[in-house]
Amino acid sequence: MIVEEIIDGLIIKLKLNGGFNKARRLLNRNDILYICPGFITITIKEQDGFASWEDKISYYIIYIAHFSV
Repeated sequence: MIVEEIIDGLIIKLKLNGGFNKARRLLNRNDILYICPGFITITIKEQDGFASWEDKISYYIIYIAHFSV
């Protein structure tokens, strides 16, 4: 998953009257490393953009740090 997907997933309330809880939104993508220390790593993956061959799109991908997690 990309970091932005996880950040957006954290703001969803899973209780009976679900919805969004904007107060839970992380402001910095590195904050997720403080929530899950030692369990995940973040890696940058680049893909070619659509506008021109010079454009690169960077995604921050989350990986489980170890198979036992």
